[in-house]
Amino acid sequence: MRRKVIKQRDSFTMTLPMPWVKQHAVDKHLEIDVEMEGEHLLMSASAVPSKQGKVSIPIDNEAFVRYVLNNAYRSGYDRLEIELPPKAHKYVEAHLSRLLGWKIVQRSANRLVLENLAEPRAERFESLLRRNFYVLQESLQTLQSYWDKGVSVESIEIGAEEVSTTDNFLRRCISKRVVDSSKTHFYWQFISTISWAYRAVLFASREPRTNDWQVQAMLSKVITSFKDLHTGFFEKNLARISQSFETSRAVLRSKPKIKDARSYHYVMEMARMLNLSCSPGVGICV
Repeated sequence: MRRKVIKQRDSFTMTLPMPWVKQHAVDKHLEIDVEMEGEHLLMSASAVPSKQGKVSIPIDNEAFVRYVLNNAYRSGYDRLEIELPPKAHKYVEAHLSRLLGWKIVQRSANRLVLENLAEPRAERFESLLRRNFYVLQESLQTLQSYWDKGVSVESIEIGAEEVSTTDNFLRRCISKRVVDSSKTHFYWQFISTISWAYRAVLFASREPRTNDWQVQAMLSKVITSFKDLHTGFFEKNLARISQSFETSRAVLRSKPKIKDARSYHYVMEMARMLNLSCSPGVGICV
């Protein structure tokens, strides 16, 4: 089948065959995937059409505004109309940096409209997931050095925003069916628990340095568990994931006589999140 190419100002376009359009229920909201293979251009109808919606946020509460924005973004909305108090506009503006691609396109006193204008390509899913693992690994080691030598933990604070931003985008990709549809629930749980492990590292870094050697020893085991999970997941090595599971479980089952209850709590939370992540990690790998 041959189609005529039409020259536009800065691009070229061509029409789609109507039988194909009807077969795939193509309309103006559907995105078309285009791939280049040598001299060939392959097109396929996206499994998920552009998603639009409206939401009302009746209260001027920054945390609640963030919850709404995060979950709408993760759900895959490409256009979202928000009714909210004028004072809450600043909360939306401040949080958009963590929602890749979303921009304000319309504004009035009690209304904002967000659209997806510059979202990263979903092909970066695995690369971004690897990046989150790397940032968590570096932050665990920084926390250990902070407790041992008093080094700065500023990098952990910086990493927290990156991990949060990437976490939102990865979960958005899941909603848009970028990953195997039979494993979406595994990916969602896996990514969520890894992000919660980072939150525990972040909160621990905000506490005074601990001199409790037993808590420090537990952190070393958590780092070992994370390294095994990291290697096991990306190499699809179930033996390494099993080692991560056993190490984190040993931390959770330990009953040391600790002196620093707050640092102990955060290390236990790290271990718990890593332990919980092993199950969906295995589900993704098998």
